[in-house]
Amino acid sequence: MAQKFQLYFSIPILTSPYKSLVIRVVFFFLIFRTSKLSSGMVTMDSLAEEWEKTRLSLRDYQKEGVDAMYSWYKAGHGGINGDEMGLGKTCQAIVLMMRLLNEENGPFLVLSPLSVCEHWVSEIQRFSCDELDPIGYFGYAEERANILVKLGKLKKNSVFIIPYHLFRSEPAIVRNLQASCHLKFNVVIVDEAQAIKNQDCVLAENLKPYNSHAWFLLMTGTPIQNNLDELFSLLTFVDSAKFSDTITSRSDFVSKYKEAENIDTLKGILSKYMIRRTKDVVYKNLLSCDQVIIYHNITEL
Repeated sequence: MAQKFQLYFSIPILTSPYKSLVIRVVFFFLIFRTSKLSSGMVTMDSLAEEWEKTRLSLRDYQKEGVDAMYSWYKAGHGGINGDEMGLGKTCQAIVLMMRLLNEENGPFLVLSPLSVCEHWVSEIQRFSCDELDPIGYFGYAEERANILVKLGKLKKNSVFIIPYHLFRSEPAIVRNLQASCHLKFNVVIVDEAQAIKNQDCVLAENLKPYNSHAWFLLMTGTPIQNNLDELFSLLTFVDSAKFSDTITSRSDFVSKYKEAENIDTLKGILSKYMIRRTKDVVYKNLLSCDQVIIYHNITEL
């Protein structure tokens, strides 16, 4: 945040004693802002006041989602936000990051498809009230190199956003960032997390080293799509202590919960690690969709 005020120190008119006065004012302002963060004063209410200026807000179910994800963190394990597409998983994750930043957590690593990387950057800028610093690592090779040069070192409030294909091909980029500033990504968010349902894929393999120290949030609208083996792969990231990534553990999990009599037990387990809301439940007053089908002949050549 101090970077925002460096410009004022170089203005010619700010000579002594005026420069000294301005420096003192800025200094105490920075202390006040820092104390707000460290004391947890950046609350949902204070955010709501800032959002009101730009007509932003969270719906009740989104606030409940943030609370649920925060409870996973306090319980010492990650989780899966399985809300249906369009229900605001991204803004929930951003508010969660701000809440974790209050407790000196950070920096943050976000993995997502390339198609939504810019969306992550813009949404962080909209919702975080300048408390988070989004760094989008994508584009051509020259652009990415310039991004790293400008970045320098990670800060506690840095959110490093990298698309899947670059995390597969350039995993050393993230490792080097951590090493250069002696900071580790304490929180890893995987958007469209169905991409790591295959535990043996390159993306999942490159993520495994972070499982030893980072807290994982997985975001996917299709958490249970094909089979229990894929579900187990996700659970190994959100609670590696309980769901160890071994052939025996995986086999035992699949064989046990594929039986009909154990479905209720599985639901109980998932309720601890996952939230899942759909539009028909959240928006009960939403009008039904009208389909207009227009038939047309093939255009003649």
